[in-house]
Amino acid sequence: MPMIASVSLHALARRFQRGWTTTDAAVMEDLRALALWQGGGGEFSVPVADGFWVGSTRETTFAGQTQRSLLVRTFLV
Repeated sequence: MPMIASVSLHALARRFQRGWTTTDAAVMEDLRALALWQGGGGEFSVPVADGFWVGSTRETTFAGQTQRSLLVRTFLV
């Protein structure tokens, strides 16, 4: 299965700390936005209900296939 996003523990902790709604369901919904994001390469900011996931993209090759994945550094409001 391809890796869509890698969310740092720092980013996840900031989501729980800074988000208005901190239920597991709300955080999972915000993580879902990462899987659905269709932006380009380089730096990104994915808007969600309580703020923004921020990070950069990278390309990896596995089994001869190159894919883009998100490296999520932090969560901002």
